[in-house]
Amino acid sequence: MSEEDRRLNRLTFWSVYFLDVSLSFGVGRETAFRLAAITQTVPDETDFDDPINKRNAVEGSSNKEIIRHVFAYAAKLAYAYGPLVNVVNGPWDNQAEWESQAQQITQQAVEVYNALPPDMQWSAQK
Repeated sequence: MSEEDRRLNRLTFWSVYFLDVSLSFGVGRETAFRLAAITQTVPDETDFDDPINKRNAVEGSSNKEIIRHVFAYAAKLAYAYGPLVNVVNGPWDNQAEWESQAQQITQQAVEVYNALPPDMQWSAQK
């Protein structure tokens, strides 16, 4: 399989995963995908062919206009928040265990969010 086909497969998978997490959150069910079963790497900026970023890198421009691709960051967030969706929408057999899991996963997801570049963080103030 060519590198281009691998890249497209990776982006397609993460599109489906993002949709799965979003729908699961919205309708109150667990996700179809489990993190342990995912073998695709999370996309990053290198998965996107951007002529402006490439031109600036080649020219060594001091006034580099960096174009970020939101999808790469949205996939990271979906990967971080997917387990939380499963905990919230899963069975609540043991309340103390459920709260512990929810708190731990929430903390990990917030850390992923806080590590995003400032222009990729969303808030009501912006």
